[in-house]
Amino acid sequence: MKSFDVISLDLFNTLVYIDRGSFDLWSHMEKALLQFPELQQKVPQISLNDIITDYYSVVRQQIRNSESEKEFRNDDILFGVLERYVKPSPDLTSLASKIITYYFESALPLIHPFPGLHDTLTYLKEKEYTLVLASNHSWAQNGWDVLHRYNLVEFFDRIIFSGDIGWRKPSPKVFSAAVSGLPYRSKDYIIHIGDEVEADIKGALNFGIKALWIRSPRYESKNEISGVQEIISDISELPQIL
Repeated sequence: MKSFDVISLDLFNTLVYIDRGSFDLWSHMEKALLQFPELQQKVPQISLNDIITDYYSVVRQQIRNSESEKEFRNDDILFGVLERYVKPSPDLTSLASKIITYYFESALPLIHPFPGLHDTLTYLKEKEYTLVLASNHSWAQNGWDVLHRYNLVEFFDRIIFSGDIGWRKPSPKVFSAAVSGLPYRSKDYIIHIGDEVEADIKGALNFGIKALWIRSPRYESKNEISGVQEIISDISELPQIL
């Protein structure tokens, strides 16, 4: 008998990673802003650095706000930043959406699957585990693009992006949406795997399911995440654990 019925997986830093040697948050956003000269026409008196600073400040605040389980929209945040300098208008809303779309689309080639990912997912499907993806990705289209780019969609019985459902981990609403209606004996037979302690590990444990942590350099020891089932270094180790 399988040790688990349902295996839930995070996406970034669990299944895929972004090449930080080629990706810099600041310069990437600057590149996106420069693609649209009409932006400079609207806010000629302000520098791109001010817009970027304001944008990432709000994003970080949203991510760190542990009291809020609602997911944000990146284009809404950018629009909110831009309207500090110009009057809001329908074309400003559209411009913010175009900039964010370009930002994520141009980052796609810099996102890669971890070594051994397809072999691991193939093994899990052959063992007849029910696989779900539960990702905190505010711009869901980018998440779907990543899955399609690397032929990962077919492995999952359900795919949940926070940007699609409007809630982000550690909200129990995310985990509930991920497993609702799926066949499993009890919550004891569900495990979630991810790299974020608050979102993935504590979120899963608070929902009442098991958790497996993919070690992140931001945390030094297992003591910081009491209750975790196991610790692995990367997704290719999962078959050995199971």
